[in-house]
Amino acid sequence: MSKIIKLGIVVAFVLAVLSVSTSLMLAVKQIKYREVAQKHDSELKESQALKAGMQKKMADYEKVVQEKEKIASQTAKMEEELNAVESELSELKKDLESKDEAIETLKQEKEAIASNTAASEELQIELERLKEQLHEAQASGSSQGGSELYQEKVKALVEELKQKDKLIAESRQRETELEEMAKTLKSQLSQLSSISQQKSSASYRAEAPVEVVNREMNFIVFSMGENDGVKVGDMLGVYRSGQFLGNIYVDEVFQNMASASISDELVKYNVNEGDIIRK
Repeated sequence: MSKIIKLGIVVAFVLAVLSVSTSLMLAVKQIKYREVAQKHDSELKESQALKAGMQKKMADYEKVVQEKEKIASQTAKMEEELNAVESELSELKKDLESKDEAIETLKQEKEAIASNTAASEELQIELERLKEQLHEAQASGSSQGGSELYQEKVKALVEELKQKDKLIAESRQRETELEEMAKTLKSQLSQLSSISQQKSSASYRAEAPVEVVNREMNFIVFSMGENDGVKVGDMLGVYRSGQFLGNIYVDEVFQNMASASISDELVKYNVNEGDIIRK
């Protein structure tokens, strides 16, 4: 009987030890599982954060690509407009040269008219002199032959004078026409000069609007460039509705575009597309 009791006690002890061992093993497994789970959670969070970061970078990259495409499109458009202005300027300059030549021709024609008028006046003086000589010859009773000689000279001069008077009348009419043409040409010349000046001013801008604002990378792009005399390092003013906001310093220059970083003094004004950049 005592052996059975002892055996029971041993069995109970063994079972108790096995139970404790099993509990300990389960506890260790749970701890390891939790550690693994926590590690997996941590890795998952890191992976999600990395994925979110990559998505943001991709979104930023796409924005930059879109902005570059927009800038390229605007640059191409501006270059096309500038080429059109330069072509128009070239035509205007040719027209101006043509008008200058026409005015010079008019001046020469007027000088010729003035020369004819002077010659006619000399003939008129000569005619008056001969008439006086004829009158004196007749009054003093000079020979008939002498009188006839004077009369022939007077007749020839009168005929020549008639021709000159006709030329003078035609010249004066031509002079009137030339003066009207000169007035018209001068008016056209003045208009062409004004247009040429305006076109030249338009092709060399002193101000331009902000075209792109990139707040993530903290820079702006505006439509003035090398063709407008803009250089890297230039200090330009930013205006809104005529009010001065602050200065920017040019970072990069293209033919018809330039970019600049947004300075600390401008951050508070929240620079927008359409704000004006002035030299």
